[in-house]
Amino acid sequence: MGTELLYIHPSGHLNDLAVPVGAVGCLNAVTVPRLGRYAFEVTDEEIQAARVVAMDLHWSVGLPGFERLARHVRTVNPRAVQVVGGITAGHYAGELISECGVDHVLKGDSEVSFAALVEAILNDGDPEGIPNVFSRKTPEPLQRRMTSAEYDATDSLTIDWFPTFEKVANWDVAAFGQGRTLGVLRGCPMRCPPCYGSFASTFGRGYLQRSPESLVRELKRAESLGVENLRLIMGKPTPAHLSSLTAAMAEAGPFRFGSNVGFYLCTPPGPTDITALDHAFANPVAISVVPPEEHVPPPGADVVEREVAAWHEAARLAARSRWIQMDVWAVSDEQFGRLRRDFRDADARRVKVSYAAVWHVTRAGDPADTPFQRVREAMEPVWTFYMARLLSPPLAALLEPFRYLDEMDRDPSGLPNPGNALTPFHRVFMDNWRRHKMPTLPGLTFHVVPVRLAAGSRLAANQAGTRFKGALRAGPPGTIEILHGADPVKLSLELDHDGIRLTGPCPRADDAQGVAFVPDHPDPAQAPSGWRDTMASLGLAVLTFPRGTRPNRGANLRLTLRVQDLTVAILDESGDVLCRGRADLGYFHPRVHQPGGDFEDGPDAEHGATGHPGPEPGGT
Repeated sequence: MGTELLYIHPSGHLNDLAVPVGAVGCLNAVTVPRLGRYAFEVTDEEIQAARVVAMDLHWSVGLPGFERLARHVRTVNPRAVQVVGGITAGHYAGELISECGVDHVLKGDSEVSFAALVEAILNDGDPEGIPNVFSRKTPEPLQRRMTSAEYDATDSLTIDWFPTFEKVANWDVAAFGQGRTLGVLRGCPMRCPPCYGSFASTFGRGYLQRSPESLVRELKRAESLGVENLRLIMGKPTPAHLSSLTAAMAEAGPFRFGSNVGFYLCTPPGPTDITALDHAFANPVAISVVPPEEHVPPPGADVVEREVAAWHEAARLAARSRWIQMDVWAVSDEQFGRLRRDFRDADARRVKVSYAAVWHVTRAGDPADTPFQRVREAMEPVWTFYMARLLSPPLAALLEPFRYLDEMDRDPSGLPNPGNALTPFHRVFMDNWRRHKMPTLPGLTFHVVPVRLAAGSRLAANQAGTRFKGALRAGPPGTIEILHGADPVKLSLELDHDGIRLTGPCPRADDAQGVAFVPDHPDPAQAPSGWRDTMASLGLAVLTFPRGTRPNRGANLRLTLRVQDLTVAILDESGDVLCRGRADLGYFHPRVHQPGGDFEDGPDAEHGATGHPGPEPGGT
């Protein structure tokens, strides 16, 4: 018997395991049985059994994966009612209904409306007229803000209905953490362009604040649930409300969690707030800060001066505290340098400045003045950033300064031209960084060539931040000889709802020891002669054959990019794996090895012991 309500989180994000806090709150607002799945693990049988399929479109970077998922759901189960929510969905409700074929889009406060919508659908009632719900029949629904009591009642901690998320939520992560998130303030008096949470056109006027009593209750519950990674979205509360929250936490604490507790906070905490936070937790507390100079509408000069001074005082107090850390986000090169100078006297172990231009990616604004098609085009090639880093060591070195696209050490805009064969790639990467704050390479393609390794050469397991496992390794310059007796094979691209795939026949040569993956010139018409040998001289990723064997005719290559990891395999005519390897960027750090298939187990090992793919150390 299937689950009537199925929630699917789309693929294609900067961390595919991160689930929006609003989606969790909405699913916890319903009383019917529900099931949560990631797009990379959901089965067609689960989709076919669902009467309502809920999906999120929160971050704009997820738009391409969402569109592919919505099409797949419609193909597999045309009768299912598709419901979508999230910040980006709210901005583009009309486009999602007219262009993506979804049935209902939630905009603004969604928990109460989502519960009413699901109840109406499952009871064969009329879903029209429910506040905050867009549909073909209701293109302009009534907008309703939740009450303070309704907001206090929201639950973003319970995730037992989403088994894989529950398993990975406590994993440490390099960027864009997937831990549980607790909303303390929704909406904001400000309208800062980098912030997803402040838009009046999405949430409506005003903003909601969680009461101190509700905050303490949820922290106690998070502690009892064994939550390891917890983040609190505080926004910009009034100083008085912030003090009431910190005082309540200190009085009820100290709370104990297994890792840092993160606060997204734009109101400078005063000395009593710092002291309260220091006593409220028995583990480190990290405060992420958007400087007041970035706030929109711009505060008066006296307000900026006062808040800057308050943040500097908070930094000095943090340096003397037991637990407090601060991460100040810069969103421009000029601001990055200035903030570094401003905080140079702060304890670098407790206060750091990070370049966070990723918050300026091309996306909806307030008002929603970025055309839907422009966001779609800008986000479609995001996968190329990961594929380039995972499958080409020279491109990985070129992109290494971009790290995980968050908390960079500097503004990459000034990176010098490499002055070699990588110059065309550098030009495209930097052009797209300047335009969209995404170093992408639209049209990225690869050819596969048979190779032999130089005598005595050693392939590398780590290169430019990329880790290689199994039969996949990095071939440094001077270690690889391309064999020209077989024609190179251009890999075919498949963009699917559950990942990105490159496929093609495996090239053969009698004395080949493996195959290497050569990125094609960004403008093939301008590629110089000997392009593949030139790229080999800079280094290639190599999938080595088992000792003493070579693939037979009919063997095929399959490369799958999923959850920031790349799996590469050669399969024989029967689909059995002849050799396999993996590349990852070190995103995920499980505290305990989780049960489930490991990539060594076979071609479908990413479908774990339960029959559903379960992320393993290093990815899926």
